[in-house]
Amino acid sequence: MGVTGASPHLLGCLLCALALLAGCARKETPTAAASEALPVRVSVARITPQSFTATVPVTGSLVSTAQVDVKAETIGRVVRFDKQAGDHVAAGETVVWVEEENYRLVAQQAESAVQVAEAVLAKGRVLEAHKPGRTGAGAEPAGFRGHHG
Repeated sequence: MGVTGASPHLLGCLLCALALLAGCARKETPTAAASEALPVRVSVARITPQSFTATVPVTGSLVSTAQVDVKAETIGRVVRFDKQAGDHVAAGETVVWVEEENYRLVAQQAESAVQVAEAVLAKGRVLEAHKPGRTGAGAEPAGFRGHHG
């Protein structure tokens, strides 16, 4: 029986066997010169810690997680304010300067009140010293006799 009369199954098996045998062919091993890697030139750099500043331009709004209320202890016209929004302010640092005229007026009023109080005190001492029946501090006038019942 020839190849022409073979069954299709037999023909398929022969083709598979030929393909398997072709895959088992002997490969040549590479020579030692071909397996060696070629030298590579490298450079070495010493790594040292350094500060790094990166600036990234952005547009937007920042919202603080902390809020501080600034309250005035006095009233008046602001004559100097050296800080800008976002500037650092230390505890106790002067931030606003107020016109001093109000302070001068309050001081003058206080001085006037002291003078009035001193005048009232002096008047009270004079009136006490001149009460009827008194010639001195707690003494009766000379020749005065009280009525003893």
